[in-house]
Amino acid sequence: MYDGGKLKLVQRTVVTFKRGLAALVLGTLLLLVLALLISPRRRRTVLQLGLWLVIAAVAVGASLRAVRGQVLAQVPVGVYRDGAATALSIITAMLRTRGNQLIWIGILLAVVAYLAGPGRVPGWLRRHAPIATRAIGGWIRQGYHAVVSRAPALTGRHRDAIRVAGIAVAVGLALILSSWTALLVIVVVLAAFEVGVTIVGRRSAVR
Repeated sequence: MYDGGKLKLVQRTVVTFKRGLAALVLGTLLLLVLALLISPRRRRTVLQLGLWLVIAAVAVGASLRAVRGQVLAQVPVGVYRDGAATALSIITAMLRTRGNQLIWIGILLAVVAYLAGPGRVPGWLRRHAPIATRAIGGWIRQGYHAVVSRAPALTGRHRDAIRVAGIAVAVGLALILSSWTALLVIVVVLAAFEVGVTIVGRRSAVR
């Protein structure tokens, strides 16, 4: 698939990207500590850190895709290129995962720092958050009481329909989530659901 020189070039590129990503994470942490120590406006510093962390992670991901495209362009079209693409995807999987994690961490830092600031939108959200929390809590309590009071009778009258609906949902999830772990979890949850429907339905029929 590859001659020795090109394969060595790919290996060096992957190692360089891994080291660069590790250095990015370590350097980000060190710079964060240093910036927070010397910054007079720490919230804005955290906000800027989150934004630049996202930019850096996106830049690393774009560079990785560009290098991957250049490497694959040198491989003959067909089975060889497909095999090389698969190999590169496996090799760089960890880099992509860490890059996505850095992006989400940066977004989280930026959002938290912004919401903690004195702007109009953060201030409005902080003033209305307790009201919204109380309203949502009230809706949850009302829904819980409604389910507790009416669910047994409904389950007793529509046991078969509920069982079929549970199986249909499980089949849909099994088609979407194709891993063995997900399939095992779906089977366990479905079995517990069916047993629970049977127990609740029988208790309702006895009453």
